Amino acid sequence: MGLGRFWLLLVAAVLFGQAAPALASKLPAQASAVLAFDDGDQQADEEQAHDRGVVRGEVVDVDYARDSVVLQTHRGRITILISPGTNIVRRDSSYGTISDLAKGTRAAFYVSEVAGHLVAQLIRIQ
Repeated sequence: MGLGRFWLLLVAAVLFGQAAPALASKLPAQASAVLAFDDGDQQADEEQAHDRGVVRGEVVDVDYARDSVVLQTHRGRITILISPGTNIVRRDSSYGTISDLAKGTRAAFYVSEVAGHLVAQLIRIQ
């Protein structure tokens, strides 16, 4: 590797290192919790997503501003966060949006736990 290329890579690495925190701060709070690395840091390990299976129930409240849904299950009410990466599938197998989740809608939420919060990965409207 030539000296010019080395300097170019070094400058790019420094600039990216300074820009990365600014980019991460623009992510939604739910998404930024998922940004963790397996570097032996216990706090970061606790923030990584852990599969929690399927939660089925009826939507009793939708908070569009906070991207969250309250679901009534046989065990009680559960709040589930909706991330930008959440896929929502309607009854006809077409993709939906959070606006398809109205009160009274029955759905199956495939969730992960991130930093103590349930986050929907996939929602199948029933």
